Amino acid sequence: MKIRPFYPEDLLRCQHLEALCFIDEQTDLQSFLNMSISHCLVLEDDENLQGYLVYSIVADESEVFQLAVHPDKRNQKYGAKLMESLLQELRVQAVNEVFLEVRASNLAAQKLYQNIGMLAYDLRKNYYTLKNTKVKEDALLFKYSLNS
Repeated sequence: MKIRPFYPEDLLRCQHLEALCFIDEQTDLQSFLNMSISHCLVLEDDENLQGYLVYSIVADESEVFQLAVHPDKRNQKYGAKLMESLLQELRVQAVNEVFLEVRASNLAAQKLYQNIGMLAYDLRKNYYTLKNTKVKEDALLFKYSLNS
C-alpha cells in the first residue's frame, strides 16, 4: 500500500472511483481539484488506485472535501491510512484544526472519523441532496484539533 500526492494522470482513475463510491450523491471531484487551495492524496496497492482524499489548507485550518475508498477495499483500514497520512502532512504544514462533514446515514465514515479522534460538533439540516431526487439528508460536522 502506497500513499502519494495526486498527479494529473490520476484524474480519470479518481473519477471512476468517485462514480463507484458516491452513487447516491451529487459530487464533482473535478471542481474540488480545480480550486487553488485543494490538495489530493491517492492510495494505491499493486499500482491500482484504491482510494483518494481531497482537502484544502487555508491559513491554519484544513477541510476534507472528499474521501473515497474502493467498495472492495472498505473495512481494511484504507480510509484510516489516508486520514493518518493527511494528519501527518497537516502537522508539518502547522495546521491547527481539520474540519469535514459527513452524511448522517454514513455510519461507517462516522466510525472512522471517531476512531481517529475527530469530534462531531454540529449538524447541518438538509445539507445533502441525493442524486436525481429532491430528497435531502443532514450532515454531521466533525473537527479534529492537531494541538491536543
